[in-house]
Parts: sequence; C-alpha cells; structure tokens
Amino acid sequence: MRWNPLRQCLTMAVAGVMFVGGLPDCADADERVQPATLGLAGLIQEVLARNPEIQAARQQWEAASKRVPQARSLEDPTLSVQWWNAPESFNLGRAENTIIGLSQKFPFPGKLTLKEEVANRSAHMTEQALRAKERDLIARVKQAYYDLFLTHKAIHIHHEQIDLLKQFLEIAIAKFRTGKGSQVDVLKAQVELSTLYQRLPVLEQQRDTAQAKVNTLLDRDPRFPLGSPQVPRDQRFDKELEELYQTAVTARPELKAGELAVQLNEGVRALAQRQYYPDVSVAFQRFQNFHANDGFGAMVSINMPFA
Repeated sequence: MRWNPLRQCLTMAVAGVMFVGGLPDCADADERVQPATLGLAGLIQEVLARNPEIQAARQQWEAASKRVPQARSLEDPTLSVQWWNAPESFNLGRAENTIIGLSQKFPFPGKLTLKEEVANRSAHMTEQALRAKERDLIARVKQAYYDLFLTHKAIHIHHEQIDLLKQFLEIAIAKFRTGKGSQVDVLKAQVELSTLYQRLPVLEQQRDTAQAKVNTLLDRDPRFPLGSPQVPRDQRFDKELEELYQTAVTARPELKAGELAVQLNEGVRALAQRQYYPDVSVAFQRFQNFHANDGFGAMVSINMPFA
C-alpha cells in the first residue's frame, strides 16, 4: 500500500480528536451516574423548616401569640410592709405600728377586653406576615427547583447529542477509510463534536448556579450536592380569571394583614379613648400596734386622668 501523507495526517487528527473527545466522556461518567432523586414536595418542607427568614418570622408570631393572655390579665398585686415610728436603734420589732398591706389595681371595665383584642389582632397580623413569607419562599423554591431540573435535562440531552455525534463521526471515518465518504463529512463531525464539548462546561455552570440557589434557600453550603430533580407532573391549568381573583382576595396574606391592620388601629383608638376613664385600686391592710390593739384597714382609690 502506497504511503499517502494526506491520509496519514487525517488519521492522526481523527485519532487525536477521538482521544481528546474521549477524555470528557470518561470524566463525565461519574457525573452522569444518577444520584438520589430530589422531590419538590420534600424540598419545600425542608426549606420551610430550615430557612432562617421563616424561623425568625415564626418566632415573632409565637412571641406575639404569647402576649395575648398577658394583655387580658390584671396587673400583679402589690404586697407591702410598713414600719411607723420605729426607735432610733432601728429595732423594727418595737415600732409603734407595723402595717402589712395587699393591693390590687382594677382597670376600668372594657380596657382589658380592648387590650386583648389589640394584642390578638397584632398576633394575627404577625401570622399573616409569616404566611406571606412562606408563600414567597415556596415560589422561590419552585423557581429554583425547575431551573435545576431544566439544567439537568439540558445536560442529559447534551450528552445524548454527544453520543449520537460520536456515532456519526465513527461512521464518517469508516466510510472515509473505505472510500465511500468524504473528508468534509469527517471534519464537520469533528467540529460539531468540539463545539458540543465546549458548550458542556457552560451548561454545568448553569446547573451549579441553580443548585447554589436551592442550597441558599436551605441555608446550606452552595456547593452541597443535590440529587437529580424528579420530572414534574403535568397539571392542567383550567381556572378562570374571576376565580383566581376571588381566591386572591380571600386567601392572599397581605390583604388579610391589611384588614387586620384596620381593625387593629380601630382597637387602638378605642383603647386610647377608654384611657380617660379612671382605674380603681383596692387595698387591704393589717395593723400591728406596739402599745394598742391590732386591727385591719381597707382603702379604695382611683386615678384622675388628665387630657
């Protein structure tokens, strides 16, 4: 067989391309092994449990809810002990009068009820703020999840294209060697294959970016490995615009919070008006006298509010 320089150079070029092209395929073999799948429902539950924004909002709601029973409770009673006309030696046991008293303040009727209503509405507003954060976070999780799914799918399709083009290249080389194909077909396949390999790192970077978004929402290291997202279920959207509008009006947390804010301000105004009415304080006392008979005492007092 006569030595052909063109054929020899072409053979070496093809071998080099196949060798270089085979490296990414081997390197990507581990990446293409399917890890544990990642489900959207489980991801949403985990995000709601781990996200710092949700945890902070939930703690604020719990704190506001615990202030409701405190608002409707009476102030703490006051226990007092008084020593009158004690000797200069400060011997309190020889004081002329020892008075032990217990007093309690009773707000004007209606004040505690209004305080409870204000605290209750404030707690409900905090709850709606939590629901709004949860809804927004779920929307962000879904967007990040579907972005991650699309990048995984794009990489999978890209690998399939590489495999098909490799087969086409092998066929083109075989035809060229047997004289049934042209060198142009081989070179075109080589260029297309090289282009696909150059595009692959871009897709992988997009996948890593989408994965980092999911991990950020989970409050984890952005490089934490995630499973392959499950294929989303096909769901038909057949709701009318009017139905969506009614759902938004009745279920949107921001609108509920706005209604509660109006009620809260009305309660605050009513409570402020009720502050003009006096409160009543009742006290009971026990007198222990050094040179006289012991006895009891009682006292009723009211405050005098000024405008």
